[in-house]
Amino acid sequence: MGDLSTLLKIHKVSDSADQICEQLLEQLKSALFVVNNRGEILSCYGEIDRFFGIQASELVQKRLVDVLDPVSTDVSFENCLDIFCCDFPLQCKNKANEFSVSRTFSFWMSSLNCESDTEELYLVTLQDLSKQREIEDQLAKTIKLSALGQLAGGVAHDINNLLSGISGSAQAMKRTLKDDESSQRKLNIITQCVQRASGLLRQIVDYVREDNGEPKQINVGELLYESIALLERTIRKEIVIECSLGEQLSAIYGDASQLLSVLMNLGINARDAINSEGKIVFNAENIDVTDLDILHSITGKIEPGSYVCITVEDSGCGVSPDEQKKIFNPLYTTKARGKGTGLGLSMVRDILIAHKGFITLQSAPGKTKFSLYLPKHDNDLRDETIETQSVVDYDVLKGLKILLVDDEELVREATQDFLENFGINVTSVDDGDVALTTFKNAKENFDVIVLDANMPRQNGMKTFFLLRDVNPTVPVIFCSGIADAAAENMQISAQSVQFVKKPYEPDELLGKLASFSSK
Repeated sequence: MGDLSTLLKIHKVSDSADQICEQLLEQLKSALFVVNNRGEILSCYGEIDRFFGIQASELVQKRLVDVLDPVSTDVSFENCLDIFCCDFPLQCKNKANEFSVSRTFSFWMSSLNCESDTEELYLVTLQDLSKQREIEDQLAKTIKLSALGQLAGGVAHDINNLLSGISGSAQAMKRTLKDDESSQRKLNIITQCVQRASGLLRQIVDYVREDNGEPKQINVGELLYESIALLERTIRKEIVIECSLGEQLSAIYGDASQLLSVLMNLGINARDAINSEGKIVFNAENIDVTDLDILHSITGKIEPGSYVCITVEDSGCGVSPDEQKKIFNPLYTTKARGKGTGLGLSMVRDILIAHKGFITLQSAPGKTKFSLYLPKHDNDLRDETIETQSVVDYDVLKGLKILLVDDEELVREATQDFLENFGINVTSVDDGDVALTTFKNAKENFDVIVLDANMPRQNGMKTFFLLRDVNPTVPVIFCSGIADAAAENMQISAQSVQFVKKPYEPDELLGKLASFSSK
């Protein structure tokens, strides 16, 4: 700003200098004032109209302290002629002589030291930092969300280990007390609670995880019910959630976790739009879209074809026509300051575009409806035959010798107790190194290895390769409390490898063990 300060030493500058200053200040997104030692504005340049909503000439002869107001009580302009530089929120007085919404400005003041003038002059520069601060805030929130996703994955792993211990012990007791109906009912409640807790953990991890999941065929009804199950835990009791599914609803194809976050975002926005009592309605139906059906969408060009239309409708305050034009813009939010990020709906739009879909909005006071259009998947779920679960032959398990590797003592004890009820011989160890030593000393004594994918020091994947170096064909079942892409991919790429997710269903683990014992 030194060259600019020199340029404006004398406030009565020429017209050509005015034009140069205006161009410079427009590039800097700044406003510049020349004030005297009484704080009166003698001339001003730059973004005056954007900051104040009035022409520069209308500010001349006004006192700087009358048109700028610090939001914080810690900042005062009473001695505004001191030389200083700082960033803080300010309100600019508009044409109606009212202070506008505060923005963060860089406020810079210095003496012009104009020897030719009879009074001392000062140069004041305002630069709007609001957008920069918003972007910095969003970056900080994104970093926090990423950390939350990692934390959620770690916590889910630990909790699923505990649930595995509970489930394994309950299953062992069910087999021991198989003739006691009262105990069976209570143990069934325990196993159902374990399954429900594990499902909730999976939903939370899918919602906050940073990485994208693998695209797959998605059952829309299941996706909606999963979203509603999560949303019900975040809304007030006065708000009713309803769901309606069309007949023979087609499947869609995409990333289920991303689409879950889309529905959650719209559901939470609907919740925030309802002041007291109200209703949120989810609906899904098949629809054929032609160019004449929908003339305009937020996301641009519409490809005619068969779609699944998912709508999220609420009875809230509605979105004004002006807000509807900007609502999908990044960093734009209709919520109060500090309540919304302005990123949710822009990400919703981007996710829909990535799935070759589009989104529309209809709103009026008392009713807002977002309509999501996602292409129907060609390999329709309705055409799939339901795969019946094979019955486990428990007899082939008797005498099976397995090496159980898990760092959680409760999981090892519960799993060992459960498996031994079926006549399986179990040797359990708590570490990959110990597992390798044990296997080397008696590799012929083990038919299958049940291996935790997430362990400290020697993790499951490293342990797997070391064990396979000793015996390249030994069957391995990976277990994990969270989605483990490496372990799941190994199930496809390597021979005699299976994957089960904790807490596992009894017949799931037993069925995989039985498949190896029968080979």
